[in-house]
Amino acid sequence: MITASESFEMEVKMIKNVFWTGLMVFISISTVFADGDSRRATPLEKTWALKISTAFEAALPKGPEGWSRVGKSDLKPPETVVQGQETFPMKVDYFIKWQDDKKINASKVEMDQQLTKMAKNLSPDAKMKAYTAEMDKLAKEFGKAIEAKDNAKAEALNKEMEEIGKRFNEQASGKNQAIEQQIRDMTPHDVELRVSLSANVFYQGFVRIPSEQTVLEGCPVIRIADEADTTQGWHEGTTYVFVGNFKYVRKDNTAFMEAEKLPGKPHTQVQAVVIEVRGEKARARGFIQQMNLKAIKALLGS
Repeated sequence: MITASESFEMEVKMIKNVFWTGLMVFISISTVFADGDSRRATPLEKTWALKISTAFEAALPKGPEGWSRVGKSDLKPPETVVQGQETFPMKVDYFIKWQDDKKINASKVEMDQQLTKMAKNLSPDAKMKAYTAEMDKLAKEFGKAIEAKDNAKAEALNKEMEEIGKRFNEQASGKNQAIEQQIRDMTPHDVELRVSLSANVFYQGFVRIPSEQTVLEGCPVIRIADEADTTQGWHEGTTYVFVGNFKYVRKDNTAFMEAEKLPGKPHTQVQAVVIEVRGEKARARGFIQQMNLKAIKALLGS
């Protein structure tokens, strides 16, 4: 049977693996249509979609100095579109992502060292040792009861083991919380910048009321302070730029941006663009200011 100290070290390793796997994972965005819900894209749709995604990429500045590009959209036309695409504006998405590998790796080394040291220092206390000893004793009795086919006794012993297991977990939760807090304290900030542009998106909801609203070259710029510690690392918050006839709407504790579709326009025409920059506030603002926003605005109607 696994001892309490071995169990604790396993939990430390599991938490670290989940954290770092989540941080380094590459998130790709794709749209998959089920059989019967799609059709082949026409030559016009392919040419237009490639033109827009290429223009998106050309309008963006280089990534942060010294950072690695860890993902981006392929510049290739779509092979399929949704059935009935010709009846509504066609959406085109583009994304690119950079991360600070040097800072991430340095933080990983530090975290591994600190958590390994913490696991050794946080040995099981007297209560946890007592619970483990009692669990071992009951497990042996449970095995004998099963062999003797004494179901009533086996059921009673199982309930006792469940109760002890509950107490053990409650005692161990404090140690887990200490590990989680250590991870939060050492989680690197400002190590990722993810940028996405979407043509013909007419609605954007927000997880909370915007913390800041400004205007850049006539386009609304909205910052959402949705910072959070996640299994993918520290999420710095999100800055949006809206190109088109968007308007801000707030209803009670919810807020969103919306734009009206223009009637009678070809489905292969840009009516609106939503730009989303996920990253540290100052870095996101600097990136947006370096974008060729005029070129993006010039896509409207094309």
